[in-house]
Amino acid sequence: MFDDSAYRNKPGFIYLIHAQETDRYKIGLTTRSVEARFAELNSSQSP
Repeated sequence: MFDDSAYRNKPGFIYLIHAQETDRYKIGLTTRSVEARFAELNSSQSP
């Protein structure tokens, strides 16, 4: 079970991203802006 006590009452965003043309999804949490996180994900290579 996930212990979320470290994340409670902290500002942030939970996001869900779907990779086009695949059945892959990413669920994540960021305390930065959503735009900054998406830019970071778009610049990385997928295995």
